[in-house]
Amino acid sequence: MINLSKSMFRNLKKIKQVATKNKKLHIVGIVGVPGNYGGFETLVDNLLDSNKLKFLDVYVYCEKFFLLKNHSSVKYKDAHLIPINLKANGWQSILYDLIGMIYGCCAGGTILVLGTSATFAVPMLRLFFPKTKFLVNMAGLEWSRSKWNMPTRNFLKFNERMAAKYSDILITDNEGLSEHVLTDYKCTSVYIPYGGDQFLNVDANHQVFEEYAIPESYDFAMARAQIDNNIEVILDAYIEMNRCIVFVSNWSNNEYGKKVTQKYKKYKNIFLIGPIYDVSKIKALHTKTMFYIHGHSAGGTNPVLVESMWSKLPVVAYDVTFNRYTTGNYAIYFNNSEDLKEILTLRRYNSESAYVEKMWQKANQTYVWDKIIKSYEEIIL
Repeated sequence: MINLSKSMFRNLKKIKQVATKNKKLHIVGIVGVPGNYGGFETLVDNLLDSNKLKFLDVYVYCEKFFLLKNHSSVKYKDAHLIPINLKANGWQSILYDLIGMIYGCCAGGTILVLGTSATFAVPMLRLFFPKTKFLVNMAGLEWSRSKWNMPTRNFLKFNERMAAKYSDILITDNEGLSEHVLTDYKCTSVYIPYGGDQFLNVDANHQVFEEYAIPESYDFAMARAQIDNNIEVILDAYIEMNRCIVFVSNWSNNEYGKKVTQKYKKYKNIFLIGPIYDVSKIKALHTKTMFYIHGHSAGGTNPVLVESMWSKLPVVAYDVTFNRYTTGNYAIYFNNSEDLKEILTLRRYNSESAYVEKMWQKANQTYVWDKIIKSYEEIIL
């Protein structure tokens, strides 16, 4: 704790040393930039390309280990990279985000908080630093994930409530989240989704097929190894089917992922592949995908779903409001393994269908980084 305090004072001193008379923007809640294919990291990377934000002093708070591993400079795209000697995920994210917000308050300006790990502190920070502007992107309904016990769920729900009630602007990335905030907290929010058009500028790296021994024909899924992503619901549908699925996830990162690996490794048509952070490899996998299977259920606009729409993939998604909003109701939806099996067996639509074209049109109209960055510029400046 003493070392952490010393580190905080050093960073505050550093921020004051590099500060100019420009307005300040502090970005809190990510591992670092450029990121490994993370939604928030991709957002920040695109934000830093904004010509309008070049006139601000921008500070991005990053994991210290990430900076030591990935950067020889303390700047990236003219933004100052400030190290925090904690992890951005897990229980440490509470202190990690809190420290970033404290830095931002002490330096002054606008704080863009990505996620709600530490937004319980926003009311108190606003009391002591009334000139600081808080913009909070609430991400999904983190408290609703089945992996949490009741005390943790209540804490996360409280954080969400504090973000809704006390941030200057609450950002939601899905119309379903906007409705949730309005219904539960009687608060309005600003709807700003994620982009997916970064795929257009990436060449597909077809070496991925040889690297992972990918079959010629397959369905594709990609999600973190979490129960609420309905991984077992999806994989159970393939056990007795004569078709393959390639599922990319961080299987070895937690006990649930390891359990799933053990359960399904005996099935020759189920290919469980570890995390892939190279966008060019993901794009290559999209080129031979028959159906993209999306099992996320905990809310928000999932970047992997948006990217599949940009790739003109037929989407079969778990039936929750958030997925219906994201796809414009143009996907096919399932509630359980039997639903999914029936859909895939009957092949109720394919890559030539009008539904796929309409999802692609929605992606072109909504999930475009230029439009998204302009929306952020409007609330930041």
